[in-house]
Amino acid sequence: MKHARVVFEGRTFDATERDGQLLLADGRTAAFDAVQWLPPLAPVPRPRTILALGLNYADHAKELEFKAPEEPLVFVKGEGALIGHRQTTRRPAGVQFMH
Repeated sequence: MKHARVVFEGRTFDATERDGQLLLADGRTAAFDAVQWLPPLAPVPRPRTILALGLNYADHAKELEFKAPEEPLVFVKGEGALIGHRQTTRRPAGVQFMH
């Protein structure tokens, strides 16, 4: 069963896929394109810190012209770094290159 967190009609819902529609927690159904998709996180407890790995793929390190590290580069991100399906990221002013 596929699970999702979505915003529909201004409210946040947990939802599951059923017969090509989303079954919302209140029993209503919604089309996939009628909702705003949120990151798939359980409501409680919410993560405060997300551990991420960087430059752990040789091709990615090569693309950035970095020497691949001996061990993966570990860094942290906050919950605000997560976005949902089909959402867009915003490039901060002055940033020329993003991954």
